[in-house]
Amino acid sequence: MEDKTLPDNNIPDDFSLAGYHFELPEELIAQFPSSERGGSRLYVLHRNADNAPDAPDTPGAFSAPVASVAPDVSAVLAVPTVLEAPSAPAGCAGQADGDTLAVFSQLPEFLPPKCLFVANNSRVIPARLHGKRAGGGKFELLLLTPLPIIESESRVVEPGSQMVETMAATAPESGNICDQASVEIPEQAPDVASGHGSGHYSGEVSDDVSGMTSAQATEQSSGQMSGREFAQASEESSAGVDSKDWRESRATVLLRPAKKLKIGETYRLGEEAGFCCTILEKGEFGQAEVMLQWQGSLLDRIFACGSLPLPPYIRREAEAGDMERYQTTFCDASKAGSVAAPTAGLHFTPQMRQSLQEQGHEWAELTLFVGYGTFSPVRTQDIRQHQMHPEYVEISAETIEKIQRAKREGRPVIAVGTTSTRVLEGLAEQAALAQASGKKRADGNHDIAMKADGTLAPSDAPDAAGSSDAPPAPGGSSATARKINSAPAASGALDTSCSANASIIAGIADMPGGAELLKPYAGWLNCFIYPGKPVRVIDGLLTNFHLPESTLLMLVSTLCGRERLLSAYNRAVREKFRFFSYGDAMLIL
Repeated sequence: MEDKTLPDNNIPDDFSLAGYHFELPEELIAQFPSSERGGSRLYVLHRNADNAPDAPDTPGAFSAPVASVAPDVSAVLAVPTVLEAPSAPAGCAGQADGDTLAVFSQLPEFLPPKCLFVANNSRVIPARLHGKRAGGGKFELLLLTPLPIIESESRVVEPGSQMVETMAATAPESGNICDQASVEIPEQAPDVASGHGSGHYSGEVSDDVSGMTSAQATEQSSGQMSGREFAQASEESSAGVDSKDWRESRATVLLRPAKKLKIGETYRLGEEAGFCCTILEKGEFGQAEVMLQWQGSLLDRIFACGSLPLPPYIRREAEAGDMERYQTTFCDASKAGSVAAPTAGLHFTPQMRQSLQEQGHEWAELTLFVGYGTFSPVRTQDIRQHQMHPEYVEISAETIEKIQRAKREGRPVIAVGTTSTRVLEGLAEQAALAQASGKKRADGNHDIAMKADGTLAPSDAPDAAGSSDAPPAPGGSSATARKINSAPAASGALDTSCSANASIIAGIADMPGGAELLKPYAGWLNCFIYPGKPVRVIDGLLTNFHLPESTLLMLVSTLCGRERLLSAYNRAVREKFRFFSYGDAMLIL
């Protein structure tokens, strides 16, 4: 593979991976949640003096800054160009000493009036599945394709097939059953995304939240269900499915140990018959494409043989209490399928959300099924060359109407976590790309096409949609035409990462376009946010503290400037704040 990275001394700090490093004592990595939900500390980062606690409420004081330099096109050119590092956004200069240290229960004290919180309502499933290899050796499989996609694309396996007859029998002692069940591998298995994976699930998880109504807040004291109650509440996902039916569906996964699992072989998942996988294709860093095969309810099978995929920096096995505390109190059972928690939402109790609503703040929901795009590590020295992996998102007309109304009324939009931020900013950027194309269909929607190299272009550009070389989305088909404002969308990932589309984005960075262009959407989205990229929708962010050199740290730097954020992180280290998924919260205003 060609190395296109620039020498370190030629990369501006805001674009250099090393520019996002900071020292973090291991003892500050939270291994357990706070003793009580909502008991975490809160670091309030004031982006300018007007946002300090004693400042008057002035219109526009909470607008998200736009970095002064448009994204460089060097990431997609053969000969990289070197730009000056973008300066910190206006109003972001200064040190962390003026920030406020508080506890999460004080959150309402720092908010401007009538905020709209936008939160991710996805739910974590025990997506770390356990199986056995030939000879009894164990392996693990981490599901990356969202559960709703797996189920929606599944098909019934014919009753007379050899696979069904074999799988329905008592599982053999050996985990390898490929000699007994001949499973045909499709001639064109979906491509496996390459280059940015880890067989041990290395990397950071997301930090978002999700929405609930006032009635839900008062109805739930803890807001949690046990795993079995959740499975029962989700029976509608398998409604109409005969418990004796065998179904199958493709899925993208991470395997460990990947080298010991062979393409074409079928392996049992769990201790009982009724759940297995066939390896279709293997990629780099443990990624693979598999055919899942199960009998009855897939969700029941996952709960039977899976465990909660705690991130690797939590150096312990998942415990019973994690099923409650590694979920938000308002996640939607119908949105089950994330492989990591939207962790900023872990701080919210139903009482806190009810209190916010009583004070005039509003709540809206969207969905991002947290997958590999969230926690895949950056492996390039020039971050503009990092390729994000697509994740499946949904945003409704109701949520968009709330956002647009808040913008019209001058009320701040606060994203709860980085996944909510990526959905809003990614779709806004997508709409700006569509606007830049100048192409409209008869129904008033725009068309953007994915080229063979995976980048976006106006639909009339050369090598646009329809190319047989265009990559399919994980778990989806190979259709590549992207309908910007339609829901559900066609298969294929909408790539709005600056690295892949810099030549387009550099030309539209200053174009009007934001919340007013948002439309309902359901489909794959690829969004990488880092300094230099315009912020179009959100006015503030509630988040956790992130891993050094992670895409999430880069995203947060876009709001306040890299140096400003690292100054705040250094102060948080000195003040013994707790970091990562089970750690403390940060509010950026």
